[in-house]
Amino acid sequence: MLARKRKSSSGDGRYSGTRSPAGSAKQLPLPLREATGWGGKRTGAGRKKQPGSGLPHRARPLLASRFPVHITMKVVEGLPNLRAKPQLRVIEGAFRAALGRHGLNLAHYSIQKNHLHLITEAKDRDVLMKGLRGLAIRLARRLNDRLGRHGRVFADRYHQRILRTPSETKHALSYVLQNRRKHCAPVPPSGEPTVGEPRTWLLHTGWKLRGKLRTDEVPGR
Repeated sequence: MLARKRKSSSGDGRYSGTRSPAGSAKQLPLPLREATGWGGKRTGAGRKKQPGSGLPHRARPLLASRFPVHITMKVVEGLPNLRAKPQLRVIEGAFRAALGRHGLNLAHYSIQKNHLHLITEAKDRDVLMKGLRGLAIRLARRLNDRLGRHGRVFADRYHQRILRTPSETKHALSYVLQNRRKHCAPVPPSGEPTVGEPRTWLLHTGWKLRGKLRTDEVPGR
């Protein structure tokens, strides 16, 4: 005998289920997650980390145009010293070519052995991300051409810190501009400008409310 459909108790004519000929429903057992091995958090699942990575992939914070941003970009292991003159010239050439493009203003920078410090300005978060992505691609292509290699150049997502106060801005300026002294990096070769004029009040004037930068000031001391 075929199973008969049972009308809902609401009386609206819709059917809500079936009834067995014997008048009793039989519930089928559901397989447990542990038995099937599907679903849930599993050891080793998800995107694998790249060597040298460590920054979590969280959403970037919103950015107001009045705030400068301190950016740190680290390169992969095995690349030559970025402060050596050949690499230094390539990097500064990329800065020069990217000047004023994609809405990103590079106001200050410091080139270290295996990373770059940049103080940047942008209208908002999307412009900042687009500008840094374009700059990273330009740097990677030029460095790879110079070194005769292929593959990744930057090891991880860039690290950013939004500078919201005169004190934070002065500290970042001191760190970036005086890092050459701390790491004994050579003075960059002269040439066409590689940076733009500061646009934000904090980077142009505000930081001066906390005193002048001292030439004998060394980051970390």
